[in-house]
Amino acid sequence: MPDDDATVPSEDHYFTGRPRSRSSPRTLRFLYRGELLSFVVDQGVFASHGLDPGTALLIENLTIGRADRVLDLGCGWGAVGVAAAKAARDGRVVLTEVNRRAQALAF
Repeated sequence: MPDDDATVPSEDHYFTGRPRSRSSPRTLRFLYRGELLSFVVDQGVFASHGLDPGTALLIENLTIGRADRVLDLGCGWGAVGVAAAKAARDGRVVLTEVNRRAQALAF
């Protein structure tokens, strides 16, 4: 039987369920459709240093109607899901995430 430590990754990945890295939260802001959105980001989650270019491009090109339903699968700290919720004010947005630190940030 393998040693328990052998199965634990040496560093966190954004898909790590329970990140081991030291928490170091900070605030991140970006403009979406003229509204300043504010988020708390942290170590051990995807894009903890800021909005990554791919996510920024996705958010800039969201085409969501006011009553649409959206699923943000693997939401991280919630950038896409919150932007979708702002666009779909009469709709419904569901955010999901395996990383518990990211869950706490997004929800």
